[in-house]
Amino acid sequence: MERECLHGQESKKNLPLAGWLILAAMVGVVTFTKAQTPEIDSIQVKNAAGIKKVDALNELSFRLLLVDFAKANETLAQSKALAEQLNYKKGISEATIFQGIYENLTGNKKQALRLLSLGVEQAKLADNSGW
Repeated sequence: MERECLHGQESKKNLPLAGWLILAAMVGVVTFTKAQTPEIDSIQVKNAAGIKKVDALNELSFRLLLVDFAKANETLAQSKALAEQLNYKKGISEATIFQGIYENLTGNKKQALRLLSLGVEQAKLADNSGW
């Protein structure tokens, strides 16, 4: 009888974990089905100008971080240069944060921490509360 109670208590402890796993799977499926491909994003970049182009480049760069590091780094450089030319602080902060993620994924942890910290500070100054 005692064993049965312990098993029941153990199951109750695993319920929150199972709930989180199910939630994570559902979010992943929704994100995957709604996500555009980098090819579609690159078309949006070509059709955009000014601040909208910076935002499109940042979004494309973020998506490319999952599939093509070299291309992601290239689009981040374009985004940051254009954002600086336009003095678009939100775009600069996001590009800096994404560069930090790139550096982390490519193994340069010290540079990643520097860029991520800088990007977060830039985001605060730009009232970009998403970071």
